[in-house]
Amino acid sequence: MVRKILIPIFSRGNYAKLKNIILELSKHSDCEPIVVIGGTASLDRYGDLRETMKSYGITDFETLNFVVTGEDLSAMRKTAGLASLEFSNLFEKNSPDIVLILADRFECLPLAMIARYSNKCIVHLEGGELTGSVDDSIRHAISKLSNYHLVANQLAKEVLESLGESSGNIFITGSTSFDEFQYANTDGLAVMRNSQKTLGLGQELKLMPKSYGVCIYHPVTTEYDDNYKHCNTLLEVLSEHPEEIVWLWPNMDAGSDGVSKAIRKFREKNKISNIHFFKSLPIEKYAPLLKYAKFIIGNSSSGIREAGFVGVPSITIGTRQKGRERSQNVLTINPYRDEIVKSLKDIKEIKFDVSHLYSETSPSKKVADLLLNLTIKNEKFYGE
Repeated sequence: MVRKILIPIFSRGNYAKLKNIILELSKHSDCEPIVVIGGTASLDRYGDLRETMKSYGITDFETLNFVVTGEDLSAMRKTAGLASLEFSNLFEKNSPDIVLILADRFECLPLAMIARYSNKCIVHLEGGELTGSVDDSIRHAISKLSNYHLVANQLAKEVLESLGESSGNIFITGSTSFDEFQYANTDGLAVMRNSQKTLGLGQELKLMPKSYGVCIYHPVTTEYDDNYKHCNTLLEVLSEHPEEIVWLWPNMDAGSDGVSKAIRKFREKNKISNIHFFKSLPIEKYAPLLKYAKFIIGNSSSGIREAGFVGVPSITIGTRQKGRERSQNVLTINPYRDEIVKSLKDIKEIKFDVSHLYSETSPSKKVADLLLNLTIKNEKFYGE
């Protein structure tokens, strides 16, 4: 009997962590991955990933449109509500045996709710982690709705056990984005140099290994009114920095309007000679870019997880990742000019090693094997 597994991709981060799972599952004739593209993954303004997916062998997927634009709290609420309706229709059309849900994107909570009301077996990837932001509430709520938990490390397993989840339903697999970083090489930098000619905005950079920084600064939903100010401060400092910077556009969480506005206004008022802005990069380009960077700065989990895979120094700003377990490659600072300036000087003096905090051998294959062999459960009770 063919096992049908629903796999939704809502963002570039989702794609990075789900791509190789889908390719692993596709090797098995007794499995049918039902790939669904929605959220920012299907919108050009955030970097439509559908053509990229096709080029790497993921050609059979369905697109769901449920995003309400605005990047503010109202748009975020309405998007979640519309997503619930679209997921309900999706389950009418497809009847998956398993629904795989990744992490803590706000679109994932309505999917988990609809899946539970549809009596589906829910497998949650990357639950049990702590960030100290609103994402914790979303992530833990999804975990409580899920039948199985595939987590990155031991601490995440212990957190889920403290929430009442059965240890027998929790499996440590590592972070699945690790697969792409294992095989990334400097050929990817040549691709990135060429990509600047047709993608993004700003100065064309040389991008020589260990000579540039990467910046990813997302909005902090619970600090909605401060996003513009904090992003503008970061722009001021990095535009004065002597090294090249590749800056990736923020996600669509509430507050993204403030971050995007800061970038647009700063570019209009200032001549920036050392920064190139990309609205999005697929993992195939992002992995070599980060692997050979001199540092990463911002507030993305990538500065803690993926930067650790390759031992890249990371400066994490503000509260967005304040509770996330981290290794020694991370400097944590407040979003103030003097602290950002000091951290860029301090990080040059520190020798960082590769961290295995979130990595396991062949994580995507481990996840795929579990999805193929877990007993399908259609109910969820406390302590399971």
